[in-house]
Amino acid sequence: LFSPWAGQAGYSYVYKGAGERLDGFLLGPGFADGKGLEYDSFCIGNDPTLLSSSGSPLAWTGASGYSDHLPVACRLVFAD
Repeated sequence: LFSPWAGQAGYSYVYKGAGERLDGFLLGPGFADGKGLEYDSFCIGNDPTLLSSSGSPLAWTGASGYSDHLPVACRLVFAD
């Protein structure tokens, strides 16, 4: 079992002022076999336009905002 959050700082969700790591992705063993596409890296989309002044996700509150979860992305590369 592998968690891309291991060794990473940050969060993708804030609940009662505490950053949480609820969001992620699942990859099968074929993404770690040295053939074809391989897992390379992971990041949290923390573009300033997605954050409130306190650093929390700028959640939808009627006429403006986004999701209450920040986007997560994984980078896949072709194996050599």
